[in-house]
Amino acid sequence: MLIKVSFIAGILAAIFGTIKIIPVILGRLEDLFDNQNRKDIFVFISENPGCSIADISNNLGINRGSTKYHIGKLISDSKVTLVKSGKFIRIFENSGIFDEQQKVLASHLRNETGRKLLLSIMENPGITNMDLAEKHDMNKSTIHWHLKKFQKSGIVQSSPEGKYKKYSLNPTFENDLKDYFSK
Repeated sequence: MLIKVSFIAGILAAIFGTIKIIPVILGRLEDLFDNQNRKDIFVFISENPGCSIADISNNLGINRGSTKYHIGKLISDSKVTLVKSGKFIRIFENSGIFDEQQKVLASHLRNETGRKLLLSIMENPGITNMDLAEKHDMNKSTIHWHLKKFQKSGIVQSSPEGKYKKYSLNPTFENDLKDYFSK
């Protein structure tokens, strides 16, 4: 008699457990891209690697709170990944297309001034801060700030020559930059 009660209790527990877990399973099987905003955000990230939340929000017309929420969902499903670059958080599709070095580079290339300076350094290895300031009609302190960021990331290296520093690309980034600027 005790065995029959235990058997029936076990069957009831299994049925009840199955009924309780079905919604959880179905909830996890819900398509991540059923939401149009989330789909639009993912497409934007795929087409604009290294974009920020502000970029997404401004370009898609979705408020930042909603943008952050959908990015959180994409992160939890391992669709996108984040990279901190200075005060910005850059977002990349989690597809294995970009290695860590390329993510760092893409983050710097999102900035127009950064692009101009890296192109000048690529075209003129050994260029100085003063030469860059004159060429781009910018303040030397602005150039210096960008060069420090590039050096900290390992994209640019400097070598002292007299009272000046000459800047050139780190050879490990050179091919990626050439590929970017050849597009």
